[in-house]
Amino acid sequence: MPMMLAFIMMQMVAPAVSEVPGAVPPRLLNPDKILDYNDYPVESLRREEYGIASIRLRVAADGAITGCDVTETSGHPLLDARSCTLYRTRARVAPARDAAGAAIAGELRAVVSWGVSEHQPRSTIDLPMRVSRMPPDYRTPVRARLVSDAAGRIVACDILESSGSGAGDRAACAYVRQALVLPAPKTRSADVPPAAVRYLTATLVTTLPSSSARR
Repeated sequence: MPMMLAFIMMQMVAPAVSEVPGAVPPRLLNPDKILDYNDYPVESLRREEYGIASIRLRVAADGAITGCDVTETSGHPLLDARSCTLYRTRARVAPARDAAGAAIAGELRAVVSWGVSEHQPRSTIDLPMRVSRMPPDYRTPVRARLVSDAAGRIVACDILESSGSGAGDRAACAYVRQALVLPAPKTRSADVPPAAVRYLTATLVTTLPSSSARR
């Protein structure tokens, strides 16, 4: 049976931008050591179960992972549980730090895309953004981590890789906050607020591709 375990690793290398000036959020140190093709639950493979699981890790001031919540269920308990288990047992995390540089407790969000056979769910969003004039300092597409609330509205847009243009980065986040709505995430626990994690690659263009222009 063809099988693929899809996971967005590159973006997890870079820390998200903290909303607190001078503060630094937790940072994953070993993104390439979390998941492996052999980690797909055998029973899930047999049943051809697939889906996207968004998780929230609680990180202590010493970098230890003290908890993991599934904020968006894949629809399958085995895949949800495996997502948290792999992070709790394998992830190495640098703790958050406050504005003075002291280590503090914090949270780290991640997403795991489990795909099997022809079903390959994507946790990345490729977005061409039309602008009337290209910013002179724009160099590359902006990459960001998005978090949506229970209604699918974007509530956080953390720049992971700048386009080289601060104005371009801000425009990309402003656009997705205003115009992008994701499918409403669901959780299996009433105690866990639903939230979905996705990754955005926004490319600024002065003319939209023909396929995008017809949407």
